[in-house]
Amino acid sequence: MRNIVRRENGQSYNDYLKELAQAQGMENPAREQLARLDRKRKKKGSNEEWTSPSDPDARIARMKEGTTPLAHKAEHAVDLTSGALAAVSLQPASEGGTSTIHNTLKEVRTELKRVELAVKRWWPARDITAVPC
Repeated sequence: MRNIVRRENGQSYNDYLKELAQAQGMENPAREQLARLDRKRKKKGSNEEWTSPSDPDARIARMKEGTTPLAHKAEHAVDLTSGALAAVSLQPASEGGTSTIHNTLKEVRTELKRVELAVKRWWPARDITAVPC
């Protein structure tokens, strides 16, 4: 959370906490006091308010152990008959798998069309369904 900045004005997370502490009457809050204040707050970080200055596409993601890193979600699709990797797509970490599967399937269709065109170019006389993967 130390690396994020506010989308609207570029203010760092630490400066934001200091501003909140001063609004509650703390003059010069120590790091421990800021951490305690931050622990008690509800709805601390949202992707609508905060962004990464170095990677604007990264999203705040909640991990199973409770940490909240800035991350991306890599999804992959595998052909079950051959075991070949059909496509890989990078999705926002803040979205669930059920909402991003459509993008990954679209990526699979695009990749299959690309492979089909390549096979037709290299083996024009052969039937594409007969070419082993």
